Amino acid sequence: MNLKIKDVEGFGVVGLVEKICPLFLNAPDLTHDTIVDFLNWIESTRNCSVSTRNQRLVPIYSFVRFVQKQSPENLFEFQKILNIPDKKCVKTVVPFLTGEEMKILLSMPSPSTKKGLRDMVLMAVLYDSAARVQELIDLKINDLRLDKLAVITLHGKGQKNRYVPITEKTKNLLESHLKCSSSNNGTSSGEQYVFVNQKKQQLTRWGISYIIKK
Repeated sequence: MNLKIKDVEGFGVVGLVEKICPLFLNAPDLTHDTIVDFLNWIESTRNCSVSTRNQRLVPIYSFVRFVQKQSPENLFEFQKILNIPDKKCVKTVVPFLTGEEMKILLSMPSPSTKKGLRDMVLMAVLYDSAARVQELIDLKINDLRLDKLAVITLHGKGQKNRYVPITEKTKNLLESHLKCSSSNNGTSSGEQYVFVNQKKQQLTRWGISYIIKK
């Protein structure tokens, strides 16, 4: 039997919709209309997204492929189920800031304070490198090459690294930030995180979200 438990559980919700106990669900109960009604139900009643609706189809397909081997007499109806297409999702356009809006955002933190300078540099690096939030969180001093051709190394998912050049202005901001946040002897360990909180701890996703939103 190639059917996985999660496939059965995924299909079991159809029984809840139709008031049929999944343990007593018979092959003739699996119809094209029943499945379509279920998909419409999770959208309209459960307020699930189109993406979730499409995900629910995956275990249903697996279950029907298994059942059709056991009940070939219902093959025609099963094929109709397997031909139910994914519902098209309306792609959301990701909003972005204009150059002028970004200038206003960067001007809000006060560079005269240690925290304000950190926030300004954080947003500048985020904008200049197009880094993901987690990549910014994981950025260490060793990941910075602040010479004439400044480059930062971003550590992405699956241990994939990206080498991203940054502008002269961002490089200068980073140098000022590192100098301000270094220890009393003016040096910093390469293993230290570039952006830390007041307790010298690595920033969190929530922390960065708070900095940007405020």
